[in-house]
This record gives sequence, structure tokens and C-alpha cells, in this order.
Amino acid sequence: MLTSLLCVILLLNLIQICSTGIGCFGCKPVKSRSQKTLPGPMKKMIEFDENDIEQNGDPITFACIHKPGQTEFTMAMSNNAAEMSTLIQALGHNKRGLSIFFTGIGAILMEKNATQLDGKGWYESSDTNICYVGYQYMKSKTVAIKKLLHLRSMIKDKRPHFVAKETCDFFMKVRIMCMESGHNCLDDISNMVVVGYSLGAHIGAFFVRCLFQRTGQRIGKLIGLDPAACTQFMDKSKYIQSGDAFNVQTIHTSSTSGTNERLADSNIEVNHNCPLWDLENTHRLAKFMHIIVSARKAVMIAVAKGHGRVINLQDTEVHDIHVAADECVIGVYNQDVPSESQPRKKYEISLRWDCKSAEGIQLKTVSK
Repeated sequence: MLTSLLCVILLLNLIQICSTGIGCFGCKPVKSRSQKTLPGPMKKMIEFDENDIEQNGDPITFACIHKPGQTEFTMAMSNNAAEMSTLIQALGHNKRGLSIFFTGIGAILMEKNATQLDGKGWYESSDTNICYVGYQYMKSKTVAIKKLLHLRSMIKDKRPHFVAKETCDFFMKVRIMCMESGHNCLDDISNMVVVGYSLGAHIGAFFVRCLFQRTGQRIGKLIGLDPAACTQFMDKSKYIQSGDAFNVQTIHTSSTSGTNERLADSNIEVNHNCPLWDLENTHRLAKFMHIIVSARKAVMIAVAKGHGRVINLQDTEVHDIHVAADECVIGVYNQDVPSESQPRKKYEISLRWDCKSAEGIQLKTVSK
């Protein structure tokens, strides 16, 4: 009986792998333990070969928020010149920076859905435009056992490289438009934030390596939300890792769908109350944490050893948050500058939630 149960869990794990899927706080500043502007000598950036792409495949989807009160994504398909031109002009003329989110393998972006509301909260709480990048197959939905098959197919055909290059092309056009408009919003990308969920975490790493080769600059923050376990198809040397940005942070919520590698500057282990067999939701928890943190609903602070802290910004007037030397602010508003002498540091935080949604995460510190 036990053997059968373990086999079922293993099969579910294979099916769910790579599934779909803050530092200074403005008026609520965080005083971090490190306030240096940039670190010393950085690890050599991994080369991104733009010519090493064997297929173009299905186009990718860009879904962006670029103005206050926007109730729908501005959408563009990478193979639609008119849509792309309209989107690039909208992003290049409004003086804001640009943050990019790479979705999970089967996420479908639409003009108006839950992801749009998530992005709206992030946009309103930051000083950048927000763009989501979707790369699902158009003719076959990534569901059930197809998730594993599509993952293998995508990596074999180097679709992650294609997605990274297409996004790199898109970003450079927005950057040129911004600079031609007389703005400096994307001239220096050292403050840029890139986030990726599941397989999207590794694609985010490919993208910033491409950017480095185009501009000679590293972005400020690269955040991996439970980076996918893909070593059966992808060499782990290509995984998201320290050196891809000035600050690389990974948030680990699943020991099955997510990788067991800890290669970032800051590696956050999330302890939670969800059962091991609930593979999809434990994987998605990292994405839910991003939704809460990016909208400034809460500050989540992990610690080298212990339960960490959660500060609910909706219920409490917070003016000043101090971060201790053994703590790390989770998410897009973290302003730590990692030290070369202490790479790949590990932190942990404990959360209680309903194992279903972002709203189900209890925004309070777990005491025991």
C-alpha cells in the first residue's frame, strides 16, 4: 500500500514539474543591513548564444500595464508587428522603468483575468511598467501529462532561448524608444527587476544574460519563484544562479516540482503547512508570495535560522522596518547587495495558508 502511494506521488511530481503558474518601501522604508550601491567584482556572466536557436516555434505573448487605472492588459503577440509597435510606443513614452515577469510553462495570458489584477497591484506599488511574458504552445494546452512532454519538447527545441531572445529584442526596442523620447528610464538597467516562476525562473536568467551581451550591464534584481526542477532535460549549469544580476534571490516552496539546487545569492526556504502530495499548490505558493509582496500588502522577512517575520501593511501603520544582519527581505523590494565572501546564503520563513490562493496566506508571523 505504501509503495503504491509513493509511486502515485512520484507520477504526480512528473506531471506537475514546471507547471503554470521587499530594501525600501517608499513611505514604509526598510533599513537593510547593506546599503552599498554596487558590489565589488562580480562572477563572470554565463554566455548566451543568440544564434543557438533551432526553431522559432509559436509566438510569445506580452501582456503589460503601463498607465494608472488600466483595467485590461495591453496585449501583443511577438509575430504581430502592429501590436508590438503599439505596445513598444506605450512603454517607451511614459517615463517609467520596466519590470518583467516570465510565467510558468502553461500560463495563458488574457486581457482581463486574475494575472491582470496581480500586475495592477504591482504597478500601483512601484515606479515601473509591468510586463508578463507567456510562451505556451498555441495548439496544445499544457495540462496533465502534457506538462512533462511539453517541458521536454521546449527544452529540446531551445524554446527558452527563443523566448529570452524575443524578450531581449522587445526590451531593446522599448529602451531605444524611451531614450529617443528624451527620457533616461531604461538607459541604466542596474535598477531593473526581472521575476520568473517555475521554468520562467530559468528563462529569466537566459533573458538577463542576453541583456548583458547587448548592453554590457547587469540588471539589479533577478528573482526566481520556486525555479523548476529540470535537470533531466537541462544542465543545471544553465539554471538561474548568482552572477546573473547584482542580486539574485530564489524562493523555494516545493521539494518536488521545484529544484533542490540552491545557486542564488539568497536562497529562501519556505516552511508551510500544505501536504507534500499537493504538488501544484505548494509550487504556486512562491508566486502567491510575490503577488502579496509586490502589491505591498505585506513585508516578508526570512532569517538564517527560525520562523522569520511577516508584517501586514494593510492593518498596521509602518514607518520604519529594520532588517538584522541575519535577515533577508523577500521579493522585488529587497535592496541587499550580496557579498562575494558569503555567496549562496540560505534563509527560512514559516507561513500558514489555505493551500489555495494568495488571499489564503495568513499575514502574520508564525510563532511556533
